[in-house]
Amino acid sequence: MVNKREKLLLFFSSLTLLTLVFFYQPALTSACNCDVPDNATEALDKANAVFKGKVIKLKEETIDGEKYDVALISVSETWKGIKNSQVKVYTDWTSCQFELEEEKEYLLFPYKYHDRLIVINCGRSTEIKYAQEDLLELGEGNEPTIKVQLEDDFKNGKSVIKISFALLLIINLVLIFLRKKS
Repeated sequence: MVNKREKLLLFFSSLTLLTLVFFYQPALTSACNCDVPDNATEALDKANAVFKGKVIKLKEETIDGEKYDVALISVSETWKGIKNSQVKVYTDWTSCQFELEEEKEYLLFPYKYHDRLIVINCGRSTEIKYAQEDLLELGEGNEPTIKVQLEDDFKNGKSVIKISFALLLIINLVLIFLRKKS
């Protein structure tokens, strides 16, 4: 039989547990842990490149087993690290992925990793329509000094495979048709 002391201990233990369950608030967490720079000047110092440009093409690429979205960007203005009129920018498929869309213009603050420009959500990179304050703070940039055309280098390998497969299929159908005629 349970005595009075054990009942009180059980009551206060239950009360403590219920209090913890109802009033405990876990810290808010994000899978992408970032320290976003406070302003454009700080972001300029931290980034390997800073430029404004429009996404011409997007493709998926796998590098060392990791998936990336790769954007071909036409650079219109540059503040740091870019001289070419077109560049490739990578964003990996993680919780920190920065979403890029074709035909949209961005102010980008990428960092370099294995000679690739990487853009993630942890910087001040943003679509140009949200970047007016940063553009004012950065002041006038420079036009790219080296004209390049990277479209040919940017072709999606999957489309080449599809075209090759379609050609092989057509050739086989023609050969089958010719055999049946003879």
